[in-house]
Amino acid sequence: FLYSGEFELIPPANIAETIEELNGEDSWFSINPDYLFIPFGQTGGGDYYCFFYDKNNPKLEPPIALLHHDSDEAEILADTLEDFFFYEMLSSVNDIYEDSLVRSEGDFQENITNLLRSHLPYVTKKEQHEILEEVYSRKLTDFTRVFPNSTQSYQGLLSDEEFEQLVQQHISIDGEKTFVYMIENEVESTPPRYIDGTLYVRVSPIPAKNDKVYDALKALNWRQNKAVTDRLEYSKKMQLYYNDQYGVPWEEYILGAFKERIEELKKFPNVTVTFEEENKDNAQKL
Repeated sequence: FLYSGEFELIPPANIAETIEELNGEDSWFSINPDYLFIPFGQTGGGDYYCFFYDKNNPKLEPPIALLHHDSDEAEILADTLEDFFFYEMLSSVNDIYEDSLVRSEGDFQENITNLLRSHLPYVTKKEQHEILEEVYSRKLTDFTRVFPNSTQSYQGLLSDEEFEQLVQQHISIDGEKTFVYMIENEVESTPPRYIDGTLYVRVSPIPAKNDKVYDALKALNWRQNKAVTDRLEYSKKMQLYYNDQYGVPWEEYILGAFKERIEELKKFPNVTVTFEEENKDNAQKL
């Protein structure tokens, strides 16, 4: 899913290492030994898309689960890989920000047409097939999210409400959608720390148009703050739980799936990477 804002494919060479990281004896995930999670993708925040195997409930085709790294629960997204394709194809065009690859690289309509053409063959259910064709034929539309004390505007081909409705109506899930995957640790651990803030990548001075830093920024695929004109500024909102027992510094942990791309950007002398927590004045340089 090249144009998905949340799905990050795990390179095949890294899958074995990630399996051990999740399921190994020394894993801080503390996964129930009756469960096995085989990861193939992850979100920018560090959650994992996995094939899920339950020793007590074996299935011919493993369901697709989202393994939350900052919670003791996992969420079944689809009972089959085909249904997951339907889910992710809708999710990819739900909230499309201006600097995402699908809008910034070439023609938007051509990009989503190519995305539909390349992925639709994996969806064989007639109703799902027709829904995707109809959704992908739409124009970008402005939507609004309503929060208790504020609102947020976003653009996409379908709203949050329609996305949830289509998922509920056309993706059947056998059994509970969420479940606890962890086993209780007998050793008393430190309560996890809630981290709420924003990662910033800033480039100053603004480089020439042919500078290689632009390739690294495109690979990062973050939202650009166009209101800032004296430098380039990109940001990613981060909300997660962190515990010292994870074995990595929190400053490194919050980078999640973006770590390698951030490290590439930090090689440029005019790039700074900082994390700014909500309701705090100090910024942490990474």
